[in-house]
Amino acid sequence: MAANTLWASDALPPTIIAQVHLPLEKVGSGIYRKFGFSIYRATLWAPGGTWGADRPYALELHYLRSLSQDTLVDAVVDSIEDQNITDASTLASWKTELTQTLPAVEDGDVIVGLTVPGKKSLLFFNGKQVASIEDQAFSKAFFNIWLGDDADQDLRAKLLGSAR
Repeated sequence: MAANTLWASDALPPTIIAQVHLPLEKVGSGIYRKFGFSIYRATLWAPGGTWGADRPYALELHYLRSLSQDTLVDAVVDSIEDQNITDASTLASWKTELTQTLPAVEDGDVIVGLTVPGKKSLLFFNGKQVASIEDQAFSKAFFNIWLGDDADQDLRAKLLGSAR
């Protein structure tokens, strides 16, 4: 079932919000493009609509095209590797975990990453929880793909609501 039939982009599903126990409001949104192709619309959600790395937040990726599992996992691993934050052994371990977690995506599918700093992070695929990440370094590296200093700066600015 395509995610666009599961929920609208104006709110996260109750199953995700229930994990945080407080409302998350939209901070910002933008489309990620690669080689001229729109890949996904990313939306950042946080309490009061204001993001802080030390507060709970969710990152919603609404896919606009189909991607194989290998393509998706490789893109995430490459983005983490570009951060230069870990050794090859740890990166290989994270890749194994991602391969067991991330599915192939179709146009309309939605992946949501939810994090509560100091606690585990959760991944949801089309509203269903598919992973729980206990490793804080892995979680931080994952979310830094979009929110870190090395993230695509145009998309990051839109997510943080500060795009001009």
